[in-house]
Amino acid sequence: MLAFPHGPITSLLLYAVLCAAALATGLGLLRLLRLDVDDASRFLLAPAVGLVFWSLALGIVGGLRIPVKHAWAWLWGATALLALGGLPWPRSAVRADGPLLGFCAALPLVVMAPYFWNGLGDHVGSVLPDGWSYVAAGQYFWEFEPGFDASPTPLYKYALHLSRARYVSSELLAFLSPLVRAGDTQAVSSLFQAWALFTTACAVGFFGVAFKLRTWMIAAAVGICAGGGWMANAIWANNFDNQLGLVYMPLFAGIVRRAPLADRRWSLLLGCLLGGLVYSYPELAPASIGGALLIALPHLAPLRKAWRLGLQQAAGACLVAAILLLPGAPTLVPYIRTQFESVSASRRPGEGLFAGLTLGRFQPAAFWGLGGEHQISRDHRARNALGAALSALALIGLAALAARGEWGLAAAAIIFALGALWFAVGQRYSYGAYKLILVNWWCLSIALVAGIDWLATRVRRPPLRGAVATALALLIALALWQRHTDAAATVQYLDSPNRRLTMAQFRRLGDIREIVGEGAVVVLVDDWLANQWAVYYLREVPARLAALRAYMALPHLVPLMQGGPAVDPRRIRYALTDSTESPETAARAGWKLRWSSPPYALWEIPPFGPTQSEILEPSILAKQRVTQPSGFAGSEVP
Repeated sequence: MLAFPHGPITSLLLYAVLCAAALATGLGLLRLLRLDVDDASRFLLAPAVGLVFWSLALGIVGGLRIPVKHAWAWLWGATALLALGGLPWPRSAVRADGPLLGFCAALPLVVMAPYFWNGLGDHVGSVLPDGWSYVAAGQYFWEFEPGFDASPTPLYKYALHLSRARYVSSELLAFLSPLVRAGDTQAVSSLFQAWALFTTACAVGFFGVAFKLRTWMIAAAVGICAGGGWMANAIWANNFDNQLGLVYMPLFAGIVRRAPLADRRWSLLLGCLLGGLVYSYPELAPASIGGALLIALPHLAPLRKAWRLGLQQAAGACLVAAILLLPGAPTLVPYIRTQFESVSASRRPGEGLFAGLTLGRFQPAAFWGLGGEHQISRDHRARNALGAALSALALIGLAALAARGEWGLAAAAIIFALGALWFAVGQRYSYGAYKLILVNWWCLSIALVAGIDWLATRVRRPPLRGAVATALALLIALALWQRHTDAAATVQYLDSPNRRLTMAQFRRLGDIREIVGEGAVVVLVDDWLANQWAVYYLREVPARLAALRAYMALPHLVPLMQGGPAVDPRRIRYALTDSTESPETAARAGWKLRWSSPPYALWEIPPFGPTQSEILEPSILAKQRVTQPSGFAGSEVP
């Protein structure tokens, strides 16, 4: 177990260890499968292969209804064996891939700089509730088999409904938790996001090598993809599943382009990729697979005589994926059906997020993730002008790609962009548009780089060519500078007076276990952010949740949170409130302050008194204690 990531040094060490573990695991698997991978792309492919191995293993563990705490040691042991099997690393591959791999590893340090500087375990990051929801589900999967009713613990009451949804991201949090503190999924949530970003960057780099782009173009495309506005939005929205899903489309396209059709071992790898994608983010699978095949089509079309081999490879990959997905099918099949039905429902997932995508006055800045998607009005005309310049540059790049024979990539980018437009304008569903823009983001990044390359090469005089290239690079840098993350965007949807606290301050709530002893606590925390972390850190304390906040207050979850077995009222001797609770009011009720650390205060309350009876009255709770953050509709909760 490594030191808790309180600061930049331990955070950097922990991140390096995880990236190295995924890389070594992927190299070991590639060697085990005896796949002929070029030295120029081996190290860029390996991290994603390591991710696929962990995703499949945890998908099967979850499908077999095994708690992660019973499987993590075995899985880390298998990881160590595969990592050792990948040694020694070929020097030629290190020389060929090393610089680009190091660049991919450095990008999360820049994109998520506040997370690393303040400590991956302590920085709150984005407060959007999806992050807490994944952490809660990860804690549940660590302790219990999927579907197990762990009432009356409020955290596990909530997480029970997520056990019937896609679960690999949450199980990955549980699997990674022993790196810091076994079973504490919050401690590794930011680490997970940094590692997922690194893996996506490597996948885009692998695609660039497979399609024989020049080195500077690959590095520029990876930098724009990882540092651009929509990748920052994915991190801000805490869409953990979506971050995993982004790895697969460039990976599929690159492998289909480079894999020898006569070598059936590649169909085994493709089948594993397909299984990992469906376990991680099944809704994205059709778009990712379809987009990858379209991108690779210009390479496949001339090989008409080899189509039979290609179909055999595809059939083999589907068979491998079907076998790997069998354990998770009882959970995934109903979930996929429910998700697709919800798109046309009256209350669609993520309704209201990125609403600027549906408003003309914020376009095209909203399309490029320049703040318009969050309806930020300040300098919106300048942002729209910048967005228009990026659109023109991308169109030039798409035309240049089509002219050089990569019409599949251009077609995929245009189709996804038109799909996003249909969601935004035709359906008025901004969250659906965001999903398609995000899956298309790496294609748009390559289009921008291709546009820069085309314009620069059309200038014949070297000094003028350098000036044009510099101006275009500054345009891209300005676009990257305009990305809006937590500080600027969150207040458009929800806010909390405790948003600037560190997780260390919320974590201090664990100190009250010694005070409570054999008693129980009623949770009356009003602030939604403090409330949800109180539910997480009191998971080992008998607690009655009298104040439902954030996702726990969603109408379809209120009966779940308030139903089932409850803590015996005779055990409740303490009340947890916000630290801003009036001492005078508490004193009049006969409460005594026993512990206080912002944002919480713990009070000892009289047993069987009228105050306690009022607290526990269900009708009062339903009227006064069930609220959501104002203006927030939610996103990832099924």
